[in-house]
Amino acid sequence: MRVPFRLNFAKYRVRGHSASAKVLNRYMAACHFYSAGCLQYDMQALDPLRKLKGDDALAALLLGYEHFLWLLDPPARLGKKFGDNITYASGLDFAVQILARNPKLVFASKDLCRLAAAFLAHPRPTPCLPPRIIVGLIAKVAGKLARTGALTPEALALLRRVAGVLRKWDKEWESIPVAHLRRIQAVASCRPARSRPAART
Repeated sequence: MRVPFRLNFAKYRVRGHSASAKVLNRYMAACHFYSAGCLQYDMQALDPLRKLKGDDALAALLLGYEHFLWLLDPPARLGKKFGDNITYASGLDFAVQILARNPKLVFASKDLCRLAAAFLAHPRPTPCLPPRIIVGLIAKVAGKLARTGALTPEALALLRRVAGVLRKWDKEWESIPVAHLRRIQAVASCRPARSRPAART
């Protein structure tokens, strides 16, 4: 008999009532289940995330990655941890990877800032989710925004911090492709986008 894994779900669910919070919570509540006394993973739980497009997919990715990092070290006020947080994180990492590989994601500079800031909040290896996936996405998005002159001063400052972290990255943790670092360094040396002058009336 299949029994959904919902242990301490109310404690570790995504907060808020946004569409992305709702779809992530439905996924987290469905992705693990017990069968024959063993905890198993349901790949079909990813189907609704695969169908997300445009802004919906981007919002779910950013919120999902932030919540994944939060699950690794939830606040002490929630009480003792018994490993349930890591179980939910181990499911959410699949969601983040699926969303990060969505070819139709369209980032603005503010979205890159949010992704880079989340990475910088936990600049070290993460269980389940290889950091090279997020670093690769940051490098890819930064390159696209740089080519269109859309990077803001805030984004460039965050990219310089990301480059600084990667230069000191311990290769014994996990190898980060050199190409990602080089692209981020190259983009971080660019000039920020200039604001357009207001139209005359």
